[in-house]
Amino acid sequence: AVAVNVYNKFVDYTDSQDKTVILSTASPYKFPQVVLQAITGKNEKDAFKASDKLSNETAMPIAEQILALKTKEKRFFNQVEKQEVLSEILDFIK
Repeated sequence: AVAVNVYNKFVDYTDSQDKTVILSTASPYKFPQVVLQAITGKNEKDAFKASDKLSNETAMPIAEQILALKTKEKRFFNQVEKQEVLSEILDFIK
């Protein structure tokens, strides 16, 4: 989405009619369980374990910002159903 937005701004600014290919991806460590399953067929519920396994499979290092999450204090614990989201947000901002 970010790459497409930049491209659209470029076209608006330059009136370019050149054909363009946009290649962009999020870090595989943003959704490590899904990427691990897609690459290896292995399921892992724990995101940190999935990240480690993914790193072992791909030899792609895990970003320091992701590694730092392991030691961060957990701040939010509530889970709500879709229909409760608005109410939960309103309660939070009061």
